[in-house]
Amino acid sequence: MKISPYPSRVVITGVGLLTAIGRNQNEVWEAIVQGRSGIRWFRENGFEWPAGIVTEDRRDHLTREWAFQVSSQALQDAQVNLETMDPTRVGLTVSTSKGDVCRWLEGKDGFSLHQVNAFLISMLQTQGPALNLVGACATGLHSVEWGARWIREGRADLVLAGASDSVLHPFLLQGYQRSGMMAKFSSTNEPSQLLRPFDQHRSGTVLGEGCAVLVLESFKHALKRDAKIYGEILSVYNGVDLYHPLKMDESGNSVAKALQNLVEKAGMAKEKIDYINLHGTGTPWNDRVETRGLKIFFGREAKKISLSATKPFTGHVVGASGALELIVSLLAMKHQFIPPTLNLEKSDPECDLDYTAREGREKKIETFVCLAYGFGGHVGGILVRKV
Repeated sequence: MKISPYPSRVVITGVGLLTAIGRNQNEVWEAIVQGRSGIRWFRENGFEWPAGIVTEDRRDHLTREWAFQVSSQALQDAQVNLETMDPTRVGLTVSTSKGDVCRWLEGKDGFSLHQVNAFLISMLQTQGPALNLVGACATGLHSVEWGARWIREGRADLVLAGASDSVLHPFLLQGYQRSGMMAKFSSTNEPSQLLRPFDQHRSGTVLGEGCAVLVLESFKHALKRDAKIYGEILSVYNGVDLYHPLKMDESGNSVAKALQNLVEKAGMAKEKIDYINLHGTGTPWNDRVETRGLKIFFGREAKKISLSATKPFTGHVVGASGALELIVSLLAMKHQFIPPTLNLEKSDPECDLDYTAREGREKKIETFVCLAYGFGGHVGGILVRKV
């Protein structure tokens, strides 16, 4: 395969989603505008999924089934027919941080983190670069980063990038609970109100499941086929915070470093950032750290930046969260509307920025940043602009 020495511009031309608030971008966006959370009680054996979403037993190979359905949705949104493309120029980095670990926990064969990509390669018949990345809760953003890299290097014209994760198993839930990261529940709580990023009474996160896939293309390839463009990827960041396996450095320097790296690589002034979709897990420690990082980077201007955390809509979908929140940010730019941070009733005194509490608002968005962090110190970020 010939690799071009000239970097290519990378754009996003298609998106696909499967979440607690919708099975496509229209359903998801409607819920966001309405401020409607998808967090609710579920039966011990999981949710019933509509026909066509899962073709086997609903807990078997769930991540790969979702990945195929959502990748197909993204390709349809991009109006791409892979049969008309050179298969060696199509890449795949649709990853998972957990795989179908539920199968393994139940004593079944066939557990592999790479099975999502392998299944997609088989179904879509692609022959370009392929990789499953595992970066904990930054997996989705890291996957987009690698897809963009392949296009910039000239190794692919189009890449499917994103992540799919299924974690609602008693063993996994107990592990997260014992980590101290989960929201504390009482009989007076509504499930949809448990996840409260930046709120004074937040107590932790709430897990969810889902899948998010994006179609990345070289700008030249997208123009040639007259594709609609959601946005252009200006820069990506992949870093590490070595403070603690489950916590970020309390100074906030890792967040500030990510933002500084993004604007420097893009050659853009930080004042040009119109919106930031925060990781916002609702944990007491990390929400404060994220806020400190924003203050370090923006200084006195920090309170002027439009921010929000959208996990209260879908739950924390672990490895898929970065890709999901990137798509939500693209839709925010498309509709010129800042999504709200649900359940933010009274801000923590140390979290005193503009998180777009409870209700979204219209705003001109030309550029945005999406951030994601993960256990083990993973830090991811992406800077996107309107084309």
